[in-house]
Amino acid sequence: MGLIEKAANTLHRQHGWYTSDSFTNAPVGSWGTKDGHLFERLGDLKSIKMGVPDPVLHSVSRTPRWFTDSGVTVGNWAVKGAVPGGLTSLAVKLEFSSKYSIACFLSSYTEVQMENLDAVGDALVDLYRRPGKDWKLSRKWVYTALQVKSGFIVMSRDRDTTVTLSGQGQLNAGGVPIQINADGFVSSASSSVEMVGLENITPFDKLCEVSDSLFEKADWRQIG
Repeated sequence: MGLIEKAANTLHRQHGWYTSDSFTNAPVGSWGTKDGHLFERLGDLKSIKMGVPDPVLHSVSRTPRWFTDSGVTVGNWAVKGAVPGGLTSLAVKLEFSSKYSIACFLSSYTEVQMENLDAVGDALVDLYRRPGKDWKLSRKWVYTALQVKSGFIVMSRDRDTTVTLSGQGQLNAGGVPIQINADGFVSSASSSVEMVGLENITPFDKLCEVSDSLFEKADWRQIG
């Protein structure tokens, strides 16, 4: 199983987030299809028209955090010295007890929500009830997303692996990075882990769909 599939399974199991296929941008209002816990963006709500309102967005800044599998131990961030430009040289140790375990760190990110979710859903349900409009029932819609300014995901290739990740960033008063240079982070044992940086992208989503079963009328629902 590759890094993106394993990360998608971990984030969905713990917090209900779907992951955009190939870590492509999938902001609130996107529509597409899902395969397991991966979401493939195919279009945007604003292109639908036909009485469906554009999404109204609300953003909430979130604090830095780790998403990890149970077999991962994360050490404290260590400051190794200042570098030009107001950044600091940082390092953190990760211990993986299992093969293919995931550690995802988001240092700077925002949760974007669709404020008019009910209005959008009602309009889509009404649209699908029109003759010949049930073609869209397979579509999944992004109603909440994590807009990541900087972060990374690491997956172990072996069991009982210990690595130190190092790079540059800015710390808050509690000693936690609030911004990192994602592309500049490197591992002390690159052959033992796979790593991908996340920078200025919206790769994690929560989804809705129009449900229309044989015995119930069409309805708008969130997908677990």
